[in-house]
Amino acid sequence: MNVTVNATALGPQPTGLGVYTREVVRRLVADGQLEGATIFAGRTDGLADDAHAQVVSWTSRHHGTLGHAERILWLQTGFRGAVAQAVPGLVYSTVPEGIINLPRGAMQIITVHDIIPVHYPALYPASVQYYRHVLPRLLAHAAAVICNSTCTRDDLVKWSGLKRLNTQVIAEGYDAATFRPDTADAAPPAVSGPYLLWVGDMRPYKNLQRVLEAFAAMRSPGLVLVVAGRLDPRYLPAVREAMTQLGIAGAVALAGYVPDAELAGLYRHATGLVFASLYEGFGLPPLEAMASGCPVIASRAASLPEVCGDAALYVDPTDVSSIAAGMRELASHQSLQDELRSAGLARAQLFSWEQTARGIAAVLDRAAEQAGGRSA
Repeated sequence: MNVTVNATALGPQPTGLGVYTREVVRRLVADGQLEGATIFAGRTDGLADDAHAQVVSWTSRHHGTLGHAERILWLQTGFRGAVAQAVPGLVYSTVPEGIINLPRGAMQIITVHDIIPVHYPALYPASVQYYRHVLPRLLAHAAAVICNSTCTRDDLVKWSGLKRLNTQVIAEGYDAATFRPDTADAAPPAVSGPYLLWVGDMRPYKNLQRVLEAFAAMRSPGLVLVVAGRLDPRYLPAVREAMTQLGIAGAVALAGYVPDAELAGLYRHATGLVFASLYEGFGLPPLEAMASGCPVIASRAASLPEVCGDAALYVDPTDVSSIAAGMRELASHQSLQDELRSAGLARAQLFSWEQTARGIAAVLDRAAEQAGGRSA
């Protein structure tokens, strides 16, 4: 069948959804699953290295990447038009966005990564309206809904009333060529001495404020906290103010957005990753850290125990003293670091983007077979 892919989540500085989109689509193309497909992406370089799939820049007539509302509108117009020309066929969206009124003869499959806007509506005033009023319609008429974790599936089922039979849990993966243990590479030049690493954006549910408070409470001389992630202007002033008030401004390095190759180096040389989020649909940084040989401190919340298993030191993300105790314990005991490093490397072997792509390919194949049965 004809396949049209909504890969518009892939932008110029991919994190989270963008990384998922890039890695999954690349592998689906390489495996021949998207033979003859049309892929619409915000960033097209390197997405498909052969001529078996057509990659189209959906922003070519616009200035930069469009906002959420504009993107949803484009999916109902320009994207829908492309799908209408390809029927009968499948539509695959790597994120929970899609066509509300599908052309006759088309089937739609979407991936849901989390329902964070539902849990934190104040942070996503526009997205929460989409989740409440549009997403349920997409879910109800989707041929299949892919969830990245059992946590996400259970949240989605509870919130939407969607039957479990319509969902498929397919875990995310990591790039083994980039995120790997390599004791021979040089330490990141911007950091000297031991450091704990925090990776993520600055939205409140990522819990950076409590991590800063915990770092101040543990008071380990010579230890630095490296904060890697977009310096969001909405939250950066409050972060800087907290650093100053806590007296740790000189011990916290705000690295900003870090490309994968550099991030892998940060993981490899860190004393540990501190990932104390209040909520995650999956949690790529702990998986990437484990694969890189970095000990992990993680929240015992949402999907993180599902990802990290017994290979992390767990803390209560709502309790600063719990986070501080975990950081202190890890930083003070080389034996614990070694134990978590070994357990993390073993745990990471359970995940891969190749495995993710194979799972998605199987869902696409089943949908194609279903469509063929209907038309027979």
